[in-house]
Amino acid sequence: MKWLVTGIVICLAFIQPALAEQWPSECRDLLQQNQQQFSKMREHTDLITQSVKDLNKSLLEAESLNQNQAQQIVELEHQIAYLRARDPEIMRKARAFFFRRLALKLEPSPVYQLENDRLIISADDVYIYGKAEIGAEGISYLEKAIKELVTTANELPTNLAWRLQFEGHTDSRPLRSHNRFANNWELSAARALGMLQLFSRVGVPDYRMQAVGLAATRMRDEGSSKKAHKHNRRIEIHLVADR
Repeated sequence: MKWLVTGIVICLAFIQPALAEQWPSECRDLLQQNQQQFSKMREHTDLITQSVKDLNKSLLEAESLNQNQAQQIVELEHQIAYLRARDPEIMRKARAFFFRRLALKLEPSPVYQLENDRLIISADDVYIYGKAEIGAEGISYLEKAIKELVTTANELPTNLAWRLQFEGHTDSRPLRSHNRFANNWELSAARALGMLQLFSRVGVPDYRMQAVGLAATRMRDEGSSKKAHKHNRRIEIHLVADR
């Protein structure tokens, strides 16, 4: 009831200010007090409104900061995983695991030789003579090895940055007049690429492979016999870190 009377008084004060001059002093004092209280309430309401705005702004800034920090944490985790995946010791262990597993799956073959860190394939036994294409017979020789190699690669940790590197090698004799390849560099590179494409056809992603032609720069056998030359004409498959 008191607030109702006060409200009526305030309304009358606004509607008929001239009449207020004729009111008793007690009424004028009460009106003045109510006006002061109303002004204080308005100021208080304005302060609360501004405080709410400031609080909302702070909350938005804090949320944005949290999102930025969360993004930074994710990026740092990716960087740590990236560095770990390229750690030489981790790669060495992965390579050892890879070729140990492969040794358990592959039987000895005159076409390829498995060592501790590479698979060596005789070029003479799988490529068409003087060409970079793998013959149908060569594909049949390699079918088992390719299947087991791909299966073993899929057993590697998913966060490990690796590639299969196909290295083409020739013997030391200069390439005779050839209608396609000018020298051993071109022949070795083309044969390495041909092997890569064979693995690509069975589903190995392109980003997991690379081909390198090395000609006669890394000899297995320094001799000059036919047997030595055959040892040097080869494809080597390595497991390397993805740089």
